[in-house]
Parts: sequence; structure tokens; C-alpha cells
Amino acid sequence: MYLLRITLMTSLFVSFLGTAQDLGGGSGRLLPSGGTSSSSSQGSALQWKVEEKPVLPATSSGVNLTKQESFVNANEPYLKELNAKLRPEVPATKMTKNGGSIGYIQTTSPYVILSYRDSGEVDGDQIRLFINGEIARGNLVLNGRPGQFRVDLRPGVNTIEFMALNEGQVSPNTAALEVLDENGSVLGGGGWNLEKGNKASLTVVKK
Repeated sequence: MYLLRITLMTSLFVSFLGTAQDLGGGSGRLLPSGGTSSSSSQGSALQWKVEEKPVLPATSSGVNLTKQESFVNANEPYLKELNAKLRPEVPATKMTKNGGSIGYIQTTSPYVILSYRDSGEVDGDQIRLFINGEIARGNLVLNGRPGQFRVDLRPGVNTIEFMALNEGQVSPNTAALEVLDENGSVLGGGGWNLEKGNKASLTVVKK
């Protein structure tokens, strides 16, 4: 019985060695080399060699290493804020009551022409014109036919203000306004209904 166990175990061991053995860790397998070692008292024994597994190139993870970085402009919020100050949100087509902004106009023209008239009953309404805080005309009378005044623009923001000197015979002080460029094209307009002493303002941005 003991001899039978020894024979069975030997057969299993030889069968186990007769197949390729995985070395573990993915490094290779044991394969018969095809030759034999020197003779011994136990007979010929197979020689073994290690079959090396090929090293595969690393697959791409989908990350594009050549992609250029996109940089954030740190000045962008400040530029937006500055542009918002230079260009109010309301275009120059507004009729203001009791003072306020008519709106804004942008132009490349070196000057603009203000074309103004009484938009209601012609009753002697009068205004004072301010350009960038300084009096440009002390007294302008609003008639039924348009009067005109040329305003030379400085680069950037120009502020034009119209102050009601009176309310005429019929309150309030009323006017319609058109703004023309150097070629006579209409850039915008608006108007006002003002009580005495109040102002309507227009912003013109020269690019």
C-alpha cells in the first residue's frame, strides 16, 4: 500500500511538471526546453526554460498631453465693469420726465449735431446746454422748427445736459431731440418733459 501511494504521487508530480507552469505575477511560464540534462541514476530529466511575456506598451488613458492649456484673463471682470460704466444700458431713444438720462450713443464721428425742437405747443420753452459739465449755450429757445447745435467730441465719454430754464406758457418744458453724425445720419434721439431747473442728460461715446 505504501509503495502504491509513492507511485501515485510520483505520477502526479511528473504530470504536473509536464505542463507549462505559470510563474505568477504575470512574468512568464515554465516550458520544456526540448533538451535533457546529464544522465543520473534516476534517468534523464527534462531541462526547463522561462518563457518571457512580451511587455506591452502602456495604453492611453484618454488624456491628451499635447493639449494646450487655456488661460483665464484675470482682467476680464474689470474690463466688463469699465465697459459698463462707459456705455450705459439704455439707448438714446428715451423720453425722460422730471430729469434723468435720455440714454447713450456710440460713434466714430468727430462731432455730433443736436437737432432740437418743442415737441408740444410752442409756448416759449427755453433750455441751457452743458457739455462735459461746462455751459456751452446759456439760452436756447425751443421752436416748432428744429434748431441745431454742433458738439465737438473728445475721445471716450462725453456728457451733454439740457436744463429747463422755464416751463413756457404751458407746463412742462417739452422737447424732441435727434442726434446726427458728421454725414447727417441719425444716431439716435429722445426727448424730455422737464420742470424748471431739472436736467435731461445724454451720453455720447466717441470710439
